[in-house]
Amino acid sequence: MATRSLFQLTTDLASFLNPVVQSSTRGSRNAFDAIKALTSEIHKMFNDGNLDGIPANYTENAVIYMNEENPIIGRQAIGDLLTKIATKFKTIEVEKWEFFEQFNDNTAYTLGITKHAMQPDGKTIRRNKGSVLWRKIDGKWYVDNYVFNTIPQ
Repeated sequence: MATRSLFQLTTDLASFLNPVVQSSTRGSRNAFDAIKALTSEIHKMFNDGNLDGIPANYTENAVIYMNEENPIIGRQAIGDLLTKIATKFKTIEVEKWEFFEQFNDNTAYTLGITKHAMQPDGKTIRRNKGSVLWRKIDGKWYVDNYVFNTIPQ
């Protein structure tokens, strides 16, 4: 697979701001299936209250950018964020996969919408649109950069 430049990646990320994106998959079906499975595993851990296991699925220096706040950097900070988020959200699930592209054997990008049921009743829903840059290290996929914004109601 061809390696994409940072400019090309940034151009692709611009679609993040466009709510009308056609679903598409470009790259290895095995990579996409592995990333979907890992995403489901991460969400299941969150939904089951197993927050301690989630940061291990992020690279050591992973970054989360959310709703124009300061970035969250590293596994420890991500674990702290998850503890804070768990007080607000009852469940998290993928509502829609909009885009997948594998840039090379060890780098991929996903774009999608997640749905969050809010605490305490789990009935109020908040939706986020997010993009994830994935890195494959020693045969395993990890979240490297996660950018998301809340979709206005």
